[in-house]
Amino acid sequence: MTTRTDQVALLACGAVLHHVRVALSAMGWDCHVLRSDSGDGQIASVHPRWELDPFSCEVAPAAAIPLRRADPRPYLADEVPDSALTWLLHAARAENCDLELLARRNGVLLRMVGHDWLRLGEAVSAVLLASTVWGLASQALLHEEEVIVRVGWQSPNAEPLPQSAR
Repeated sequence: MTTRTDQVALLACGAVLHHVRVALSAMGWDCHVLRSDSGDGQIASVHPRWELDPFSCEVAPAAAIPLRRADPRPYLADEVPDSALTWLLHAARAENCDLELLARRNGVLLRMVGHDWLRLGEAVSAVLLASTVWGLASQALLHEEEVIVRVGWQSPNAEPLPQSAR
């Protein structure tokens, strides 16, 4: 049985794992990730390999890493375009997860669907970075054993959020 603390820790580890993969890709490195469920405390290891492929580099998501902030403030009533939602869906699916639209009001509420908490963390990172690339505000929430992501437009006059410790 996975406790809430374990879930949060695995989500955070998955997000860090995704950030590492994106940052390496932006520098021209590919990497192989070995995920472990052996119970020895190591959940994954990253094995980088040089592979300069200009078509696989993730420069935009890498640039979004230091800019992304969890934004708990209310979002504008402006609709999030379907093209942005498609982009977010592709980001989740690239991490072997899916998104379900729960509501469209003052942004959108999306449910992350995946098979394990580590991969959900990677997918959450991918969706939040894709939201940032689009210029959307976002926030991930753990609610009743589910990961919910809020995405929407922030007021153009909103004060910038302070950087959080990472």
